[in-house]
Amino acid sequence: GGIGTFDSNNPELAEGDRIQISGTRGSFRGELQISPVTLLVPIDSEDVPEPRLVTAAEINAGDYQGELVAVDGTVTTVEVLSFGNQRVTLTDGGGADFAVYADSRTGVEEDAWTVGQAYTVRGILTIDDRDDPLPHRIEVRGPQDVAIGGSVVTIAEARAMEGENAIVEGVVSWQITWSGGNLYFFEDETAGMLAFHNSSSTDIPTLNRGDRIRIAGAVSSFRSEIQISPVTSVS
Repeated sequence: GGIGTFDSNNPELAEGDRIQISGTRGSFRGELQISPVTLLVPIDSEDVPEPRLVTAAEINAGDYQGELVAVDGTVTTVEVLSFGNQRVTLTDGGGADFAVYADSRTGVEEDAWTVGQAYTVRGILTIDDRDDPLPHRIEVRGPQDVAIGGSVVTIAEARAMEGENAIVEGVVSWQITWSGGNLYFFEDETAGMLAFHNSSSTDIPTLNRGDRIRIAGAVSSFRSEIQISPVTSVS
């Protein structure tokens, strides 16, 4: 399982640090937490666990509270709170609603969300019992936790979908910087593909070879080169 900790001494910790805590269990706004009274010791560092795949029903039941989770859903509402924080409602494939909370200090801004767009959301399953009717929520840790979602196809499948929209994932092999950064190649284990951003686009990402990306866009060809033109932000 997972649990939060609140330490007024503000220890310097990083994701992946393995720690030992001696403290008192309590709760704040419904969230279970441990407040260290004698000990919070970093032991070593290891890989962060893979997110547990969950449904809206499991989120709303409070299952896996305090754990890193992931879920697919489509945005239905975006509420901007004080300081630019966001409370977002999504609907999963089973038709149930669930809530996501984004603190703007993590780098997630209001424009990360588009109503009607599908996303894969990762984050910590938390609770704030002041919220009604969805107190259980996923709290995202940063922009990397908000990814364009939906059914991902292989690049080989996408290459045969000219004239259609597709969602693909792959690893960047080359970004062509002399064209203004709007062309790059990426590939998965099945094939490779070119991504083309219109020169007027304002969301051309800064990429490096080896970056893994997800793109939702329209498949077309130019001079016989199969390409995908992102219709939403690349993540």
